[in-house]
Amino acid sequence: MKFRCPHATGKIDCPLGTASCSASNYGMVVKVDTKSDLRRYSSPHRDTKRWKELYNERTSVERCNSRLKTYLTADAMRVWGNQKVTTHQYLNAIVLLALFSEMELCKMLT
Repeated sequence: MKFRCPHATGKIDCPLGTASCSASNYGMVVKVDTKSDLRRYSSPHRDTKRWKELYNERTSVERCNSRLKTYLTADAMRVWGNQKVTTHQYLNAIVLLALFSEMELCKMLT
């Protein structure tokens, strides 16, 4: 990944100008191996449009998981076995979808 001087790109107004970081008009360029620190140099890069879209999807999934745990007994499982737990969770998801579709229908009618 390549990072360029923010003053040279026009994102900020540096009082020292590009001359303080590089002699070229292009500005200072730092190349970073993204595999060296995945947390710091994520892909997509933080504060980009794609990163915000992915983060919004993640928060919506977390809200859904919270609702499953809080209202539909996903935390207090009384069945054992992979297949039974999977079936139970699918039924919980169907109930959750039915509740939300009923809420949307009520909003449309009022």
